[in-house]
Amino acid sequence: MWYYRIADLVIAIDAVAGMPRMSNFEPFACQPAQPDISYRVHTYAPADSPVPDEQALELVSADMVNRTYLADGRMYKRVAMREGDARCMWFVQTLGQWSQADVYIPHDWLDYHGFGNVLSMEKTILPFGGLMLHCALIEYEGRGIVYISHRLEELQHIVDSVTILRDGQFVAEVPFKDVTLNEIISYMVGRE
Repeated sequence: MWYYRIADLVIAIDAVAGMPRMSNFEPFACQPAQPDISYRVHTYAPADSPVPDEQALELVSADMVNRTYLADGRMYKRVAMREGDARCMWFVQTLGQWSQADVYIPHDWLDYHGFGNVLSMEKTILPFGGLMLHCALIEYEGRGIVYISHRLEELQHIVDSVTILRDGQFVAEVPFKDVTLNEIISYMVGRE
């Protein structure tokens, strides 16, 4: 079991044999403690899906490499390394039990560049991963969220539209799919 302390949360990862430590998370390594968030990691052969057929799941949200589904009281988050890659990681959580999840990775991702990069890139083992799942569920229930952040890379996974304020004044409101991150920055700082 590996333990990390991030933003006063203890995250435990029940790793599988052969899975290397992720060097980019080592600065957060801590002594064993009662975890706030636990992930049990399992491997699977890419030809054998560890979750129900995607056609049987209800799609809640999607972008180019990620999809979130609901079925039978569970949320399934599919994370691909890149667009078009058939291999994917699955995060499976029971609704309402956000402190634990099962993580299914293809057995050929047991290397830093596969598993480690997808965890870093998607931030799925950090509290933000839980936030994305919560947002998807709230959206599914037909409710809205006001999400305030300066971390623009997060927006692509959460928002439908962006409202930009500068010095407390309204600047613009645009659908996220119609704007680039550079355009958002330009709106924020008032110059190109």
